[in-house]
Amino acid sequence: MKRLRVLLLHNQVAPYRLPVFERLKENFDITVYFCELKSKDRMWKTELLREFTFDWEVLRGMRVGNIILNTPALLFRALRGWDAYLIADNVENIPATWMVAIASKISGKPLIVWSEKIDSPWNRKVVDRSFLKGILLKLHEKVLFSLADVIVAYSKKAREYLLKRGVSPGKILQGLQVMPEEVLPSGECQGFKGRVGGCQRTVLYLGYLRPEKGIEQFIQSFVSSEIDACLLIVGTGPLKERLERKYSSSEKVVFYGYASENEKPCLYRMADVFVLPTLRDSWGLVVNEALYYGTPVITTTAAGASMVIENGKTGFVVKAGDWAGLIRVLEELISNPKTLRKIKRLVKKSGKRYSRSILGAQAFIKALQKAFVNLN
Repeated sequence: MKRLRVLLLHNQVAPYRLPVFERLKENFDITVYFCELKSKDRMWKTELLREFTFDWEVLRGMRVGNIILNTPALLFRALRGWDAYLIADNVENIPATWMVAIASKISGKPLIVWSEKIDSPWNRKVVDRSFLKGILLKLHEKVLFSLADVIVAYSKKAREYLLKRGVSPGKILQGLQVMPEEVLPSGECQGFKGRVGGCQRTVLYLGYLRPEKGIEQFIQSFVSSEIDACLLIVGTGPLKERLERKYSSSEKVVFYGYASENEKPCLYRMADVFVLPTLRDSWGLVVNEALYYGTPVITTTAAGASMVIENGKTGFVVKAGDWAGLIRVLEELISNPKTLRKIKRLVKKSGKRYSRSILGAQAFIKALQKAFVNLN
């Protein structure tokens, strides 16, 4: 049987996507076109790309603000006998998205759109600040979603986002994000400190220090609380200097700085609880990482990854922006060693399931099969 040729458009070389693309190669002749190698704020190891066998190309182009302008030659590449087109819908690669979408309609072949967008308080705040941008993005979405034969929603919240915008339920296939174990280090933690300072309990935040992560409000609430633990902040970003000025004098807060990939497993394993207090995360792969390394998670309703948290079993999900509620849940967990031990056991038993690359690929495989059935 002929293997179907699939063009996949992706914004940049994200290491955690590569094992998923490799899984797709087992079913299709797939070529991935990356709009750029990586953006300046990403510290990814893009050389990992060469360890995989699927066909790929990093397109020529330039970044103008938040938009990547790729060579128009992409349109001609997209017209070279593909059987289907799969587009990862991101704002930054809108120009390339439309070149591929136009090619799919010219060639009469199925178009699958992959959407991770979710609704959140932060998204509404951004749109309110830029009315024209909001209108243009809504128009882009409306037309693109109408042209798609199938749409892969990469979380429950992404599915809800599509339904609210009038997409037919029969057009949507729901998947979920994974952090593949193929790119997760095992973490030899010999000589690594088991605790932060003299603290008996450690609460970990690991991620970018940006306003939309809710990190500043969380630190402020934590410092003001009576939680008997230390908060370890790992990462860098535009808020780093400001947060360090305000809170480095607190005995309850420790700033670790940037952590290498090999350090992360040790940090997750030493922590009693991982907290992602986000106001906007289309997913939040740090949740997958924490679960993989056996650490209970507290996150918010603004994280797509909240769908993989079993409340009271592997962690807790609280309303985004409810800082008092988040602190209350965290305090109850930290102050109850028996409950904490029970949740840790459950996480170690089930947490690795969200790091299987085949799980991340299944929705795309089903979407491509569905598109061909509908077409024929």
